[in-house]
Amino acid sequence: EHRATSIRRYLRNIKKIPWREAVQCVQYVQEKTRVNPNEYCDGPLFMSWDEARVMHGRRMEIGGHTRTHPILGHLEAEPDRTAEITGCYEDIAAEIREPPIAFAYPVGSDQAIPSDSEVQLPKAGFSLGFSYVNARPARFCDAIRYKIPRLHSEYLDDFDRFRLGVAFSAVA
Repeated sequence: EHRATSIRRYLRNIKKIPWREAVQCVQYVQEKTRVNPNEYCDGPLFMSWDEARVMHGRRMEIGGHTRTHPILGHLEAEPDRTAEITGCYEDIAAEIREPPIAFAYPVGSDQAIPSDSEVQLPKAGFSLGFSYVNARPARFCDAIRYKIPRLHSEYLDDFDRFRLGVAFSAVA
């Protein structure tokens, strides 16, 4: 129980610092603890391109989420944000042979979304962007096209927890 709490606290705190510092922090912890996280994974943490192509072939939309999962609002340099967003778009289009429509911001809080997202996403080719602000849009309009709120649904949440989240979500 203490271990799980420590991990959650570490992840919450590391998401608050600039991306370069976060990468350095993770490397520092790996060096000091001599722990290789890959040794504790019993399988891949992400789906393969073959799995994505199968899902897409079954009419599922495959959207973007950056190339290396940085919190975009923590990347100071505009070229870094462009490389993450545009590179992600290009990778998906090349691998599934169709351009993606939607993008979901890593972490997705207001602070995690860069102020230039309304420019970056359409420039890359995306038509929609999803935040991780727990809310239901009152109506869809161009003003929220690249910051659409979504209802939270986490791994291991059951249906009752999801219903509770819907009941307590704000209307944006």
